[in-house]
Amino acid sequence: MTLDNLIDALTAVDSTLIVPDGFTNPHSYRGYYDEVAFEPAHDVTAGAMLADALAARGATYTGWKGGEYTMTGDTPCWLAHEGSAGGEALDEDRVRRMLASARPADAAGGAEVTILDFAEPSGCTHCGVPKHHHGLRGHHTAGLHAWGKPAQQQIKDRMRARRAARQAAAPTQYHARTAWMADNTGEDGIPYCADCGTEGCRQWMRTDTRLTKRRMELAGINPKRRSGAGWGGVESRPF
Repeated sequence: MTLDNLIDALTAVDSTLIVPDGFTNPHSYRGYYDEVAFEPAHDVTAGAMLADALAARGATYTGWKGGEYTMTGDTPCWLAHEGSAGGEALDEDRVRRMLASARPADAAGGAEVTILDFAEPSGCTHCGVPKHHHGLRGHHTAGLHAWGKPAQQQIKDRMRARRAARQAAAPTQYHARTAWMADNTGEDGIPYCADCGTEGCRQWMRTDTRLTKRRMELAGINPKRRSGAGWGGVESRPF
């Protein structure tokens, strides 16, 4: 299967589907340096896989023992860990089986949080870093290199990859919502983070502490003298 064929197959499915045995990290395949390989990955979205495939088209990778190799739409695809020459051909049947096992994002064992990590469209052709603060920079495949101008097709593919990654990303969780669980003591309940469902969420605890302090200030209560004031303030000055 060529890179163009792979992109077409991934474009045809819902980008939010979770693929149990998918791929990530495009690189120069050690078996054939001028062909592209993707590393196996578990529970990745179809959109993230599409973003990686789009990023690979037009990208230039350094071969395992040197040399620069630019991937095109006609480049054959492999499934292999970086540095391994024992990969499997990423053929039509393999991709069909990958996508057939995909599940909706809201199914049991749903999607993991997607980290949006993509190259700057007009950034270096090797690493995607903008020219104004690139200098000489190391890269896991390109090695130490100066900024290289990306081709117009690569810029377009990066923009598409960025869009696909954003569409496939899980909703942002700010860990600022509070929920309550009954504690069987007659009190209102025990507060916890409604985003991750835990009592020990550090981000929620920091947010809740700031909000509690602000509520007490608005109610005319000195936050440093909380005797007699609980979650509901005091009887004469509730909040």
